[in-house]
Amino acid sequence: MSIHSVLCFLLFSLCLLQYNTGALQAAGGKTAGLTMTISTMQLGVCTAYALVMWIVGWNPITLCGLKMPEKQKVPAITAGDFVKTIPVGFCSAAAHSSSVFALGGDPLFGQIVKAGEPVLSAAVGLLYGKAPTATKALCLPVIVGGVAFASLKKGADGAYALKFDMTALIFGMIANAFAAIKGSENSKLMKGCKFFSALGRATMNDVVFAIFIKDTLFERYSHPEAIPPRCVDPAQRSASLS
Repeated sequence: MSIHSVLCFLLFSLCLLQYNTGALQAAGGKTAGLTMTISTMQLGVCTAYALVMWIVGWNPITLCGLKMPEKQKVPAITAGDFVKTIPVGFCSAAAHSSSVFALGGDPLFGQIVKAGEPVLSAAVGLLYGKAPTATKALCLPVIVGGVAFASLKKGADGAYALKFDMTALIFGMIANAFAAIKGSENSKLMKGCKFFSALGRATMNDVVFAIFIKDTLFERYSHPEAIPPRCVDPAQRSASLS
């Protein structure tokens, strides 16, 4: 992976955090009952991207690594091949939606919990017979501690402290668990399925997009008070993104 790809990943992650927070606030906050709706629509963007990519026949994501776009044909897979992608697709979508819930609880504390994902990935890797190297294991406390230090917030008394949030803790841990399992299942799928390289990550979300649409409809109509969402003044929304 090139340095340009890493920088693009960090930039997109920062934008995701900012606009995810703004979208949740615009919809009424974490208690408005629309968090799953927002998460599902984000997965819908991935689905639309995959469809457009296959129609056009080119994948422009390689531009982030300063490389020319690659050809991306519609994958020729069987029903059995499709079934094999379901575990990875479900874990990918579940990890994403749980992350939205976690970051909606409290972005800073949610980032700290999410930073623990490599720790859980190392533990899950043991179950799949893949233990982390000593070098990787030594990096784990540095990663978590660094994110925690960067997330310290200055209080009214001038002291720096972390703001604890139960929603961010619970859903952050759920997201970490699904992400860890997804990583191990993804590695297993890549070894056993020749078609996987043609699918792309967006397809993993496509597999369960319909399931999440169902859950979204259930969420909306089980929270009638959340329809329509509370309107937020554009100036307040802009301030939330700054």
